[in-house]
Amino acid sequence: MIPELILYGLSESEIVITEKKVDLKTANEVFADQTYHEDGSLTPCIRKDALVSNEQTAIMQVIEIVKEQKVVTTSGIEIPIKADQWRW
Repeated sequence: MIPELILYGLSESEIVITEKKVDLKTANEVFADQTYHEDGSLTPCIRKDALVSNEQTAIMQVIEIVKEQKVVTTSGIEIPIKADQWRW
């Protein structure tokens, strides 16, 4: 294992969960400017509602993710989400 290697993946995605099981350093990645589905996946970029185009909305989304560990999905449902911060 390379100690400085960190695998970034979508928050609590299968790849992050799997890599944790084999003892690799992982980081749950979240996005301020993208929307989420109820399963925690990102909205495909081909959809009109995929991006958060309003700056204030993006800021509020990040604050909610960091402070409350949740995000509102495109269907309006709150789901848990985890963001990791790594210090170099």
